[in-house]
Amino acid sequence: MKSFFTLLLLALPLFGFAQLDTIYTNTEKIACTVKEVTADAVQFVYPGETLSNSLYKNTISKIAFRSGRTQLFSESTSLNTIRSIEDFDKVTITQVEGDTKGLFKLGEVSSSARGGSVYSNVDKVKERAMKKLKMEAAMRGANLVYMAYQKTDGNQYGGYFQAAKAAETIYTGVAYSNVMPNKDEFLKRMSGISKVVSPQQIVLMKGMSISKSEYETINFNVPILINRSYIEGGQIYLEAKIQGFEATSFRVVRFDDKSFSLLNEDKKKVVNFIVPFN
Repeated sequence: MKSFFTLLLLALPLFGFAQLDTIYTNTEKIACTVKEVTADAVQFVYPGETLSNSLYKNTISKIAFRSGRTQLFSESTSLNTIRSIEDFDKVTITQVEGDTKGLFKLGEVSSSARGGSVYSNVDKVKERAMKKLKMEAAMRGANLVYMAYQKTDGNQYGGYFQAAKAAETIYTGVAYSNVMPNKDEFLKRMSGISKVVSPQQIVLMKGMSISKSEYETINFNVPILINRSYIEGGQIYLEAKIQGFEATSFRVVRFDDKSFSLLNEDKKKVVNFIVPFN
């Protein structure tokens, strides 16, 4: 009889959980009561509350309803996972502002490219500029860019009153992601760590590219002295000192079981520091 009541007590939390719907987002699992699924969002309330909350569909992978039915959301899986700059070609480009609803804003990105001569292929110039834009987005941890501005000038052959000018393209956008690094897990991993070493840095130069838009990989041990880890605007930062860099705050772009990546940028370049966990 005693064992029966023990099993009953253990089952009560599971029974309560089963009486709720469960929303699976890209970062967490939410026990709640789903009120409505609209064209672009899901309305729900937390247990014991009456205030209605909303999540956009592109942040939800599925809903497990208390009835046993499961609803999958393709909006969430339409964006690719970006694990490093090598995945830059997986970054999605959109001109529809509505595609950014519910996503995490990671800052502005821009790129430009120019042909080597007035006989340059305009499409190749545009391709290089787009490649650089996606690279910068990947370095920021983004998997989507909302294109806010684009301009392409064709080759100008010049004349008596006008100098010749090669084709050039300029892109400007805003970087977004549907996932963010787990704050609690990262802070736990970094607890007590005051010094790390980055054996590899990824550098992408800004400005007008003429013939090359590839990033550079530098294999050099760079010591990083960490003062503290903190959260600002929902993102993870390290307050640290890195020799050769004036910045003292570096955003954590991503991390896995083996390493994490830090972001630094100035007017000339964007840098990722790849740092193994000790």
